Amino acid sequence: MKTNFTFLILISFLFFGCSKEQPVKTEKITSLWKFRQAGDSTWLPASVPGCVHTDLIDNKLIPDPFYRLNEQKVKWIENADWEYSTTFNVSGELASFSNIDLEFGGLDTYADVFLNDSLLLKADNMFISWSVPVKNLVKQGENSLRIYFHSAVNVGMDKLRKVPYTLMAANEIAPENERSNVFTRKAPFHYGWDWGPRLVTCGIWKPIKLQGWGNIKIDDLYLKPGQISEEKANYKAIDELISDKVSKMNFEVLVDGAKVESRLDVGISKGKSEVAIDFSIAKPELWWTNGLGGHKLYAVEVRMMEDSKLIQTVSKSIGVRTLELVQEKDSIGTSFKFKLNGVPVFMKGSNYIPSDIFTTRNTLSNYKRIVNDAVTANMNMLRVWGGAIYENDEFYDLLDENGILAWNDFMFACNLQPDDSLHLDNIRKEAEYNVKRLRNHPSIALWCGNNENLRAWYNWRWNKKYSEKDAVILWGVYEKIFYHILPDAVAKFHPEVSYWPSSPQAAGNKVSDRISGDEHDWSVWFGDVPFSAYAENVPRFVSEYGLQAFPEMKTIRAFANDSDMAYRSPIMEHRQRSLMPWISADFNGNEMIETYIARYYKVPDNFEDFVYVSQLMQAEGVKFAVETHRRNMPRCMGS
Repeated sequence: MKTNFTFLILISFLFFGCSKEQPVKTEKITSLWKFRQAGDSTWLPASVPGCVHTDLIDNKLIPDPFYRLNEQKVKWIENADWEYSTTFNVSGELASFSNIDLEFGGLDTYADVFLNDSLLLKADNMFISWSVPVKNLVKQGENSLRIYFHSAVNVGMDKLRKVPYTLMAANEIAPENERSNVFTRKAPFHYGWDWGPRLVTCGIWKPIKLQGWGNIKIDDLYLKPGQISEEKANYKAIDELISDKVSKMNFEVLVDGAKVESRLDVGISKGKSEVAIDFSIAKPELWWTNGLGGHKLYAVEVRMMEDSKLIQTVSKSIGVRTLELVQEKDSIGTSFKFKLNGVPVFMKGSNYIPSDIFTTRNTLSNYKRIVNDAVTANMNMLRVWGGAIYENDEFYDLLDENGILAWNDFMFACNLQPDDSLHLDNIRKEAEYNVKRLRNHPSIALWCGNNENLRAWYNWRWNKKYSEKDAVILWGVYEKIFYHILPDAVAKFHPEVSYWPSSPQAAGNKVSDRISGDEHDWSVWFGDVPFSAYAENVPRFVSEYGLQAFPEMKTIRAFANDSDMAYRSPIMEHRQRSLMPWISADFNGNEMIETYIARYYKVPDNFEDFVYVSQLMQAEGVKFAVETHRRNMPRCMGS
């Protein structure tokens, strides 16, 4: 009996001693999706990634929301709840992994997720991914996945009713006391803007994946730059690991396919940990912006191995460069300029918003067209504006490849945020997730806290709309988010890039003053002043300006019919969201276009001529502004 017991123990030790790690395996769940309005018995085919509006369009259940007045006809969708469902198979190989995670790249927005009829997740932020361990819930063979989307408008209104004051949200197309977007971490422009429609959608807007892994995986990779010179660029590959047990692993770092560093028998602790591996690139080719030089990208690959068996490989591209935002006292005030590889660079660019309000229709070909247009126009920076989304990695990949820097706003624009600890924690998670996701891109030049929130508080006199007590509370929320939560995320996870709390603002977190910081110069357009005003007291960095024109006739014919071809027709008035009640009660952007045409041209009687001349007028105005800003270098270092 004693002999048998000893023999069994020996077999057990041999079994565990020979146990080998399994390579990480990932499978997408993209097929067999269907959707329905909650409470309906009929399921219809759906596309994932996608959204409820595009699925309804594909099933011919709603008209094109962009045609004529159809935006109003589909407004009911925002108040309904929607369900998505699919089944998927788990192979015997995937089921054998010690760990299986279900990863949701993006859920828009309030979503209850059920796996095999068990509640798995309650999501509440469009801007982050969700990863849930499901080893004990999935089974080999067929599994069911159902996602119930609650109306973001209804959830927001429930929250709004619990707050004793109205939270300002300047551009939401709704009565002031019904503007609920501030309570929801979702693309603000879905709720409407002064340039676009209100189409509050929902859905699975990024891929869903199953990931199987053994006892250890690389959860994230940060390629942190160190000292960079002509002779050598030093980096630190920081691998964030998750492990079920204490173990030892080998690591290799490859640059453009050549091994440059290795670490053997690295001790891995149980739980979350980091492994940092120093490596360098000899005589690096520097990354420059469009027009200044090449945009060399180095392919960096980190391999994790058990002995010689490959467990996981993670790859990133890096551009070797230094970049700093220089703010120095001078004879004017305080400079605001970017210095790339030690060279001051005048930033030439544009503000960027997604090309389609339904974000999954922003395809790689759309991104390529936009970035190619920027390159052709000799731009070197795009400002990813804070009323939309943190863009997909493919967009930033193209910026990296083409030498275009990104001024990246966090997604806050023209609104106040609620004083709620859960909401603030949600914002913290969002900031940390997106900073970590994008930090390896050489194109990321600046993290900016918000678009025009500081200006709204003071210059739009939002601070005077509240009692003294409530104003103190709301300003305290502003400080928590934009002076602590967001800069803390940048300092912790992307310290080599600068943080700027609000656009526009002056040095010292003051309202913009034109002698420091950046400026949104809307004196032309909203101020109804001539183009020559651009040359008066030129700001240090002009991060927003411009004026409207009508689009090309082929675009107009896509949303209007022949009876609509007049700039004051009901359809053209419906699409014009730039309202200026300070000029007169019903004054809008169409009348301002006419005003500026009349200032520089004869106003045409024919609509097609009016459209064309509006474009000439816009081009002349932008040309005057751009040339004025560039003539004023080095006072002004961005346009």
